Amino acid sequence: MKFYHLPVVENIHITKIVRLTSLFLHNNRFYYDGKIYRFIKGGPSNSGLIETLSNIYVNRMEKFL
Repeated sequence: MKFYHLPVVENIHITKIVRLTSLFLHNNRFYYDGKIYRFIKGGPSNSGLIETLSNIYVNRMEKFL
């Protein structure tokens, strides 16, 4: 994978950041009305990580336009 020439961000290797992000996206649960639900795709819109990932995606798409 190519990560903008940044192998390490604040002493954390990029592959670890990608793995942790994947873990978050695949195991995102929430509690509502006495039941536990799982997001099928995406995550909560008020999550800082989801907002950051959305900004990265939109930024990359704008470069193609």
